[in-house]
Amino acid sequence: MGGYGSGRPWSGRANLDGLIRIDINMFVRKRLLHVGCCFSFSWRDRHGPFWLSVSVQADYLILQFSREGAETIREIVHLTWRSCHYGGQRAWFNCPFCGRKSAKLFYWGEFVCRRCTGLKYQSQRVDLATRQLYQAHKIREKLGGAGDSTAPYPWKPKGMHYVTYWRMSKKAIDNEMFFIKATLPYLRCRSK
Repeated sequence: MGGYGSGRPWSGRANLDGLIRIDINMFVRKRLLHVGCCFSFSWRDRHGPFWLSVSVQADYLILQFSREGAETIREIVHLTWRSCHYGGQRAWFNCPFCGRKSAKLFYWGEFVCRRCTGLKYQSQRVDLATRQLYQAHKIREKLGGAGDSTAPYPWKPKGMHYVTYWRMSKKAIDNEMFFIKATLPYLRCRSK
């Protein structure tokens, strides 16, 4: 009893990965934060389609969002502009609930910051060995392979220095070995 992987670490709790979010940095990248600009997005989640239209004002956004078969909800989210160290300005949302500045707002009955939801990302709920395995899969994908430990290891991508390739490969293999060493005692118990 006990042992690696026992218990239910997620036990059906909600996490931020499943919530609809708006990101101020995406708005800036797409050059949408001009006064008078209007744009809209649509998502589909487990509850059905979801529409969001945004109207940009001088220091706030007007969000109008609705689900299929529900009434449209209107919400105002204020913006804060902060100076950057090397010039320019960066935009932030002010959380409508607590007033903190935030780059992302999540839909949790209304758009609020991560702290106000009290939820975590899925990656914050996994143990160290699983995080190491996820990191190894990301490295494999960066090298042009499949993000899977059972797939053949990818060759060096064209244009990448050998030193960089070997450093990344070593890190991925070390992470995969860490995962195997952490799960091996659990696998031995299961085979008996």
